Amino acid sequence: MGLEIGRGELEGPELFEVYYTDVEADFPYRDMAKSPDEVVAMLADLKQKLKSGYPDCAPLRRQLHRIDMSVSLTNNMTRSGA
Repeated sequence: MGLEIGRGELEGPELFEVYYTDVEADFPYRDMAKSPDEVVAMLADLKQKLKSGYPDCAPLRRQLHRIDMSVSLTNNMTRSGA
């Protein structure tokens, strides 16, 4: 966020609100993430959004790799019965 918003555009209470306040729009995601399959589906959706919203570059590839690792770990946990 610091790279996308210029200095002075978001300060004081607004900055606090971004980082420390629940957003009601996030609540549906909590409900969607109640099973490993739903988590994997959300991660796949996030990956697609990132790929369509940003040009191919090293930081994007790192994030996509992290998503892939999260999917792999979630799938491994499901298979092991954890």
